[in-house]
Amino acid sequence: MHKTLLMAALCAALFAGGAAAQEAEPGDKIKARTAKDVEALMPQLGCGGSDKVQLEAVESIIKEIKIEAEGCEQCKGRVASMIGMDKSRKAALLVIFAWGGLVDAEAMKELAKIAGGSDPLVICTMVYRAEEKVGDNSYRIVTLAEQAQIMAGYTWLLKKMETDFVIDPERRFLMGMGGGDDDALQYASMLWTEDADAFPFRAILLDGLVNSESLDDLPPVPYIVSADKDLIDMNVQFGNKRLTKHFCTDLLNKGLPVQYHEYKAPMMGAPARMYMIHRDAIGIMGGPPAPEYPRERSLPGVVTEVDKVPFKDNEDRYANQVIELARQEEWKKANEYMLRVIANKDISAKDKKAIKAFQKDFDKYVKAEMERCNKSIEISIKAEMWPHWLHHQRLKGMYEAFKDEKWAASKTYGANIEKLKTFGPAQRDQERKVKLLAAMKLELEGKRAEAKKVYLEISKQKDADGGLSDWPYAAEYRLTWWVD
Repeated sequence: MHKTLLMAALCAALFAGGAAAQEAEPGDKIKARTAKDVEALMPQLGCGGSDKVQLEAVESIIKEIKIEAEGCEQCKGRVASMIGMDKSRKAALLVIFAWGGLVDAEAMKELAKIAGGSDPLVICTMVYRAEEKVGDNSYRIVTLAEQAQIMAGYTWLLKKMETDFVIDPERRFLMGMGGGDDDALQYASMLWTEDADAFPFRAILLDGLVNSESLDDLPPVPYIVSADKDLIDMNVQFGNKRLTKHFCTDLLNKGLPVQYHEYKAPMMGAPARMYMIHRDAIGIMGGPPAPEYPRERSLPGVVTEVDKVPFKDNEDRYANQVIELARQEEWKKANEYMLRVIANKDISAKDKKAIKAFQKDFDKYVKAEMERCNKSIEISIKAEMWPHWLHHQRLKGMYEAFKDEKWAASKTYGANIEKLKTFGPAQRDQERKVKLLAAMKLELEGKRAEAKKVYLEISKQKDADGGLSDWPYAAEYRLTWWVD
């Protein structure tokens, strides 16, 4: 039943057609929504997020609540909501099974980092296990409720969030991480089996060593799966033959759409890249688009001194924050932050003096730089060659930040950015994408040897059209977690 879901979505992307009409089945609306999400989520270009970009800081209010479900009297809920969130605006909801149910207030602060940007997000979890001292220096983990009661507690928590917040019914997500994946998958299977039409979650997000083999009743929604490479390598050393990539392969074999992200977490501190991966997936499915991260490979065009952002560190903290965002090519965020500071009545005129002075230099540079990048792109369009990657990225970022300004709207910036989507190299790039989608279709049909052959063929085209195309790298990434 599930296998036709992803195949229908792929056929729609390949041939602009839909699945044949058929009698309504339970969960058909969920499957139709998933088919649309597949077109946005797949093919997967590679590991999401970036090690070169800072995770946007989000301050959240952490609250503890009583779980008013039978048998869960000893359990408690934790809720994180963004400070300053517009409570009248619909928010996405993330329900988390984490760390075996052991989630203290500090851990909740970490989980809240998944929220970010302009997308309101409420995060909740339930504490259903505890440490019990059994000796001077020894403890044991005790479960505070029966498994069925834990599941009922999560259903109560879900309803509680929809009472306390304005939750978008189309943007509820379920996550299992750090040992919570089995419970999360069991909960998803239970809800899908009980009432497929009422299944509440848009997608299932998982992080860690996920190796469940129970896939029969999993709902046909997108699965965004991530794993720390060091964790995977450690399990390989210990002889564990079933890894997260095996679970993801099994999902694909069942016709369930899946992304697999294998990242390297830092030795110390939060796994920022993991938070980016799942935050971006939440955004892609009905929220703001994921940011365009710096490529992790060489791209056409040498970066010279003239391409570097010219601002030096500033003694003013507000101006320095704008400069840091500019260095990350986050032009829209940089400008919005600067305007917010200048408009903030709680900041004195004296404290705004430096950033107002910096704004003049910032605007002057942006206008000149957009003109320079635009000329570079016009030369590339005329020559039917991919433009300098940084000139393209920078013009897009700056145009997005200033496109409503009269001085920007009167130029050819937007028109040239659009031309790059349809000129010769872009058309050939689209052909590679179609081939990649065809390979995915073969894989779902069980023709894995044929699919692998196509993946290998596409992966060898890295140098085509100057090497800018993402699809050969997407094919190569798929092969990195291929399981025969």
